[in-house]
Amino acid sequence: MVTSAAKIPSDENFPVARFLESSLRRRVLTFYNYVRKADDIADNPVLSTEDKIIKLTALEDNLPWDVKAQQDQAHAQTMMKAFLQDARGTHIETFYDLVRYCTYSAVPVGHFLLDIHEESHPDRRPADALCCAHQILNHVQDIRHDILILRRVYMPATWLREAGLDPSDLPSLLESSRMQSVLKRCLQQVEILLELASFLPASIQNRRLRYQASVALGMAEILLRRLQKTSPRLNTNQTKPSLFTVLSACLLAFFPNRSARKVLQERLLQTGSSFRFAIRLLPSRKRDLMTIFYLFCRAVDDCADSDQPRAYRQAELDDWGHFLRNPSNFPCPDPVLAIPLSELLLRGDLPRHELQAVLAGCCMDLDPAFYPPDQASLDHYCQCVAGAVGRVILFILGMGNTPLVQSFADQAGRALQYTNILRDLDEDTRRGRFYLPSSLLDAAREQPDPVAFARQAFAHATEQQFDRAGEALEKLPWTSRIRMWPALLMLATYWGLFCQITGRVHPSRFARIKRILAGCFR
Repeated sequence: MVTSAAKIPSDENFPVARFLESSLRRRVLTFYNYVRKADDIADNPVLSTEDKIIKLTALEDNLPWDVKAQQDQAHAQTMMKAFLQDARGTHIETFYDLVRYCTYSAVPVGHFLLDIHEESHPDRRPADALCCAHQILNHVQDIRHDILILRRVYMPATWLREAGLDPSDLPSLLESSRMQSVLKRCLQQVEILLELASFLPASIQNRRLRYQASVALGMAEILLRRLQKTSPRLNTNQTKPSLFTVLSACLLAFFPNRSARKVLQERLLQTGSSFRFAIRLLPSRKRDLMTIFYLFCRAVDDCADSDQPRAYRQAELDDWGHFLRNPSNFPCPDPVLAIPLSELLLRGDLPRHELQAVLAGCCMDLDPAFYPPDQASLDHYCQCVAGAVGRVILFILGMGNTPLVQSFADQAGRALQYTNILRDLDEDTRRGRFYLPSSLLDAAREQPDPVAFARQAFAHATEQQFDRAGEALEKLPWTSRIRMWPALLMLATYWGLFCQITGRVHPSRFARIKRILAGCFR
């Protein structure tokens, strides 16, 4: 009867203790050998369920002296829950069940390494995500062995049934081409987990552990890309990581902040916003702040405008509100964005009250009593969803909070929001949202063509708002205008959009753009 370790550290998809300090390496290897022995008992195809439970219980009661440290013992006991679950027969009904299983089978490893290195960062979600990603990748790789030898499958049963497969008929799973769609869904979830895990290396203080985490992240990314490109093979067993994979991951690990910044930049590009070009021209620090702030605004705005039921959208916006009030403890609807955003809020690099104002404006979108607004309500709405955005942008650009700066931010933000309302008038009307002020709608009812009158009247109000923004700009010193060039570029872009919407001739359009940009040098 074979119960010795079937794997050695070099067979794993992650570095076990290769880059750690020599004083900790023995402790890590002892912990690894202990949990590997327990895993091999749970995966032994010869032992009965009763024998596995007896051996695992005995192993839990007789910890090696090296694993008797309180921290090590707690993590080992947590992992033992997963091994006992395997021994009794693992059933994964939903993807949530799979993640919960990973919190027992993989997450304690990450916590163990962080604890023995005395890493005190309060947010361990990136470490949890990396551990879960590696565990799920291992399940995808070993699916043939798990089904044929261990008679278990770690893919969510709900996904299998949605693909037209019977979770209880294990041999047929390997023969069906529809199994690939289930594995593809798992790999998509792994990609999301690795987005969150990309923030782990930068949060680790110990140099060697940071490098090891970077290597583990790189190996997971390389393995994910390989599986996505070639599709997991159901007819052969997967091999251990190649030397090329290990060396490539070691090379990528020299850039610990690469992945985190790359994730945010990719999200910015995926939005398709024209603002991304102006953001990319900013210095590195301001570019990162602007990217995170823009992605926050986009996230809450997309939530308010989604097709989900109103109660669902309101609950998600409420979660954002709880997160902004307590970013260090309350979970965020977007865990990837929450990592950098919470750090910026706690350091005061972004004004929290302005982000709360943006969120309040998005909540107004969901209030049926808001439509149609009176002029005061519309001004307050624009102050939240646009004026606050302008104030944060100028804050990031280092403009301060002087009355002149605040006045320009409010007037320019209102001009931009009026343009958005004018552009989306037909779509918002179909969605039951009427942003035009009630006084204007009352006047339009008396006209032969109420729709055309309302549109023309609001276009005139929008043009007046651009004029007010220009007047506020001219009151600022020329040194301030130069520093706020991204905001002026945004204002000029929106003036061009306004001209397209209203059908203005090009000379007027370019004259106004020239006037706005020339304001930098007056």
